Amino acid sequence: MNVLMVAAEFSPYTEAGPAASTVAALSRALAQLGHEVTVVLPKCPGFEEKGLLVARRLSPLELPEGGAATIFDGQLGSGVKLVLIDAPQFFERAHVYGEAGGDYADNAERFGFFAQAVGVFVRQRQQQSSPYDLVHVHDWPGALALLQLKAAQPELPSLLTLHDTAQVGLFSLEAATALRIPVRYADVEGVHLGAKLCVVKGGVLAADAVTVPSPSLAADLADESRHGALAVTFSRKAAVTTGIPAGLDYALFNPATDAELPSRFDAEHLNGKQICRTAALRDAGLDLEIDRPLLLCVREARSGVDDAALKSLCGDLLGNDLNLIVTGDGIDALGSLPESARQKAALKPSGNSATQRKLLAAADFVLCLSPYPGDALTVRTAQRYAAVPIAGAQGAAQDALVDCDAQLETGTGFLFENVGEVAATVQRALSAYRSPAWPRLQRRVAKLDLSWDRVAHRYQKLYRQLQKP
Repeated sequence: MNVLMVAAEFSPYTEAGPAASTVAALSRALAQLGHEVTVVLPKCPGFEEKGLLVARRLSPLELPEGGAATIFDGQLGSGVKLVLIDAPQFFERAHVYGEAGGDYADNAERFGFFAQAVGVFVRQRQQQSSPYDLVHVHDWPGALALLQLKAAQPELPSLLTLHDTAQVGLFSLEAATALRIPVRYADVEGVHLGAKLCVVKGGVLAADAVTVPSPSLAADLADESRHGALAVTFSRKAAVTTGIPAGLDYALFNPATDAELPSRFDAEHLNGKQICRTAALRDAGLDLEIDRPLLLCVREARSGVDDAALKSLCGDLLGNDLNLIVTGDGIDALGSLPESARQKAALKPSGNSATQRKLLAAADFVLCLSPYPGDALTVRTAQRYAAVPIAGAQGAAQDALVDCDAQLETGTGFLFENVGEVAATVQRALSAYRSPAWPRLQRRVAKLDLSWDRVAHRYQKLYRQLQKP
């Protein structure tokens, strides 16, 4: 099958959210299954900065509503082909969507241009008698491109994946021209949502199928308390909406081969985890108590836990016999703690992937603070590094782990219903740590199949269902 993917992010070259790693890993896994996969992306500085070799096409793409784009072609070692849409005035930026906590003011123009360029590119392929069998678009920039594609080629099978349902591409009504919305979708049956334009609404209605990274999230998309007016649109497409959890890239997330770790380990040989823990404690300046477990607390984006609540929670947690490392951006959760507690606690600002993997390898438990995560990457990577997750019983986290029973005969982590239950759930986890069954639980967690191979087969099956007979 000849598959076209359209996205704004692709790890490790340009990253802003969960789509980056998913698009990169899924495209590679599909190529390994024998499919021809092409990913179209805006040409951002990260591609050249990280050494990707690309070739410039001589003929630019002329867009019907003005402007021209230069096309660059590249191919990864996995066989995945990259097509980069180059327009320096739009994409020569430090970040994908914005800086300093806000979006770029010209995002409508930027991604409207990109979407139309994708449409022209695909039409050229069709005219050259080498059409794609299916298009798989990601998040609202991909949904915007899908509107261009469906307006010209409604028969093209299509799949829209929403990695973050909170980011829906919301713009003012006046932005329709900048977004280059096709006439077919420029009304209430397209992108209009109340007094705004919602790109995801149009994309969901145009797509033949929709996926999100969690079956629980898929079931809740029609909940107006969570998704507002967009819930009506999601409910209209409920029959063709599926929750498919993302996999993990084992080439990167593998404690048995991870060169960044002080000591490597696997599910059957976990001694190296103790060495990783000692190294992390020493680096953080914490007590090197051999029998004291290490809890890594990760406050994720839009967790709903503000600094005051996090400080209070840390104070409660440090009443237990544990070491605590808190990681996240812009937090000061330990400043008001007494000196006795501070000897057991440290703050680590969010770092790169290698830093996070070293912390996961050191941790016995990972507390994932995100009441309704659409993505369970922290939960899955914790499991991969034999760190037992503690997470809210909603969304993707609920799908990613099974709550442990009292005897630790079953389960792959610990679930809490709300933030008020976190301290009690941590105490339950600490009791498990002191149980003779703890090593068995740790091995069971580390043995979980979290690879992309199984996920890629699910997408392959979905692609085949979408193809016209």
